[in-house]
Amino acid sequence: MSIFLEFVLIVSSFLITYLIHSTVVITAIALVVKRVEKFPQPKLRTLTWKLALLLPVCSASLMNVFPNSHFGVQIPLMNHESAAVSDEDSKLANLAADFPTENRFPLSEYSFLESMVTHPGNQFAKDGSSFPLAAATSETSQSSSFSRQNFLVLITGLWGTVVCIGMTQLFLHVQQLRSLRIKSSSCRDGNAHEALAALCVKMRLKQNVELVESPKIGGAFTAGIRRPFIAVPIQNSPTLCKAEWEALLAHELSHIVNRDAEWNLLTQILKRFFLFQPLNRFACRQLQIAMDFAADEAAVTVIGDERGLVQCLIRLGDRISERDSTFTGWGLVAGMVAFRSPLGQRVERLLDSTACNRTIRTRDKFTVLLCLIMIAFTVSVFLPQAVARNRIPKSQQLPLPNQVGTMKSQLSTLAVLFGLTLPVAAEEVSETTATQAVELNSTPEELPAGIRRFNGMLVGRLAAKDVEKGSFVAVIDAVPRVWRNSKAEDPKSIVGKSIQIEGVFGRFLDVLVTTRIGETIEFECKHAEDALVFPGELLRKVAPYNAEDYPVLPEEFRGFHGSVVADVKKKDPETFELIVEVRKIQDVWKESSAKKPESIVGKTMMLAGFWNRKETYHDLKVGSRLEVGMQHIGRQSDHLTVAEFVRSGDEVAMDRMRLDDGAVEGMKREGGVQGFRGMLVGRLVKKDVERGTFTITVDAVPRVWNNNTAPAPKSLIGKNVDLNEVPSSLLDALVVTRIGETLQLGALYDGEDGLRVGEVLRKVAPVKKGDYPELPDTFRGFRGVLKGRVIKKDEHLWDLTIEVTDVVKSFENDRSENADSVIGKQVMLSGFWNKKETYHGISVGDEIQVGVEHPQKLGDQLSVIESVRKL
Repeated sequence: MSIFLEFVLIVSSFLITYLIHSTVVITAIALVVKRVEKFPQPKLRTLTWKLALLLPVCSASLMNVFPNSHFGVQIPLMNHESAAVSDEDSKLANLAADFPTENRFPLSEYSFLESMVTHPGNQFAKDGSSFPLAAATSETSQSSSFSRQNFLVLITGLWGTVVCIGMTQLFLHVQQLRSLRIKSSSCRDGNAHEALAALCVKMRLKQNVELVESPKIGGAFTAGIRRPFIAVPIQNSPTLCKAEWEALLAHELSHIVNRDAEWNLLTQILKRFFLFQPLNRFACRQLQIAMDFAADEAAVTVIGDERGLVQCLIRLGDRISERDSTFTGWGLVAGMVAFRSPLGQRVERLLDSTACNRTIRTRDKFTVLLCLIMIAFTVSVFLPQAVARNRIPKSQQLPLPNQVGTMKSQLSTLAVLFGLTLPVAAEEVSETTATQAVELNSTPEELPAGIRRFNGMLVGRLAAKDVEKGSFVAVIDAVPRVWRNSKAEDPKSIVGKSIQIEGVFGRFLDVLVTTRIGETIEFECKHAEDALVFPGELLRKVAPYNAEDYPVLPEEFRGFHGSVVADVKKKDPETFELIVEVRKIQDVWKESSAKKPESIVGKTMMLAGFWNRKETYHDLKVGSRLEVGMQHIGRQSDHLTVAEFVRSGDEVAMDRMRLDDGAVEGMKREGGVQGFRGMLVGRLVKKDVERGTFTITVDAVPRVWNNNTAPAPKSLIGKNVDLNEVPSSLLDALVVTRIGETLQLGALYDGEDGLRVGEVLRKVAPVKKGDYPELPDTFRGFRGVLKGRVIKKDEHLWDLTIEVTDVVKSFENDRSENADSVIGKQVMLSGFWNKKETYHGISVGDEIQVGVEHPQKLGDQLSVIESVRKL
């Protein structure tokens, strides 16, 4: 049998087995969910439907890998009679047929042919002393085998084609979601951003979540795996009150915390891969509804009031009924009103206080998991199973080897041997763990006086645990981090002692369950009421303690504030930390209290504080060299925190991230910017949202207004300047902009301590060469008609950037020295406020003819004064 046919048979048997298993499992789970009383709890429903989708895949795969573990009926896709005759068998049959009759030989002398004589696939006539050889198989069996093979190949090929089409469609949906995110604008409601920031802290969400708005959607939803975002319809943004915003965002953030986006993607893959199973659609629908109910309960728990959530559901439910959204129909997004039909049930459940206040015990989760696995096990072992071909008894097998069968046999043997080694390996691990457990002291010791009022991170080996009480005992190996608010006199006095930690709850209990005695854990704790308690920030299993993973700072370096050049030695993406080896001290700041900063050179240290610099952190790799500003906040701790900037590789970061104290005074002395009115573009150095102030390093002065009186506006470029008096309507842009990102703003300077922010403040892309073209000096003062091709369109400021191809004519009051000097160069056009319809009809790449003037000689923008015509 050819390798291709063998592959077709294996795939077909797996798909048929999956169809049988999934039908029984999903049906059984649906009946259990309907009848069992505890299943109204959304978290249990979510867990159940996730397993309903995954268990049939696992059981069908196991039965195909380990067919000998099956005890039920087997459905062969091909009989061994039709499959037994391989190419080698045919050659042997032809050879025997040509053998002369007079040279027949006795069978008794050639016992190895006995199996061929008795093999059902070879029709030998046996008379005791000699035998004639006939055809290898009958014409009927050959015809039946051929038709069955063709049918299986046809069905498998059709299935593969439809799966490819479905996966392509899924890929296009993902790309459209990505396009939606890129084209959407940041939400302009200040209440929304304020609620989002507060909820992220309250829900301990470490990921950076963007809040965007778009006119293309009908309801709020959450999407994205690596970079999650929340999208809201643009027409809904100004109508929600603060309580409704808080409820909506709490619901959407719950989807992100529960990783519902990953499950949505997985369900869509399963639906397309097993498209012949209609019950998968039912299970996926039930899972998405259960995830929405679970998000509702989580939101109520966080905000503590269900009324805002009920009002938000009702209002957004009305909106989405008026305008449906394409994106919610794909199943890739999780949204507050992604499903209209269960909205009434969700509102009723939220109003039922007893339903929302039910808690789920870990024992309930374990019971559900165990029951469902038992169902899947029973299905796997006893239900009918499709097999590539039925087995041939050893006494009837041909002695000639089949390469494909041999390969499969070898793989099966390796799998069995691997399975046999698992218990042995587990036994060895258990013995090792048991040895470690004997060495560990599981009885907690009295806390030393130096640890009192401690707050920080510990690393140690697990000596004992009590999951029901949420407590454990660990032998401490290191105290890597001490928080700033810790008041312990000697935190490291706890190293080597067995201490008890109490108050473990929620998802961290799962970590405790899966960690064995003797394994190493890293956790946060604080001292309260003569005990160490778990505050709920971090508890995880880590590699066995290695001193290199927790470097200790030299005493002379403690209290350091400044910048260093270092190489990345290790990354911990879960805690956003680095271990770096210092190459040199770049700068020591005046607030540094380190006695000898150079003592760290050549040594390693732990660097934290990348939570608001996630993109920069992800770009760093082991071996990368970086320059970073840092500070050592807690003198008892061995970690430093990123203070201001991170510069790595060829990345162009800010030349000076700290404010130059003499910048403003220098501006006053120069007098070059007194009376400035225009637009600035620069990188954010620092900000104070509460006071409405911030500092930028100016990269460009793209526009100067007509009422500007400053003689040298571009003298601001390269300087750090203070901005203040940010209008409340523009604070949202300041909230969502991180240190080092670029802002574009209107600014006014009247000789005070800083510039005032005008009517524009928004986050833009970093400045690159050519983004803000400058006019030739001989062209300044031009007034006339230009022809050019549109290069860029800024719909936020109603601007166009064109490449001039011709100067059509100059007006009488043209003041330029050489108008043709602009040909072949790019210019920026503004002033489309009263020509909106014409502006919207222009696209990048269009040829246009427009009348313009250059009213402000110090600026680089041209104003539209006559009609714009598309050529």
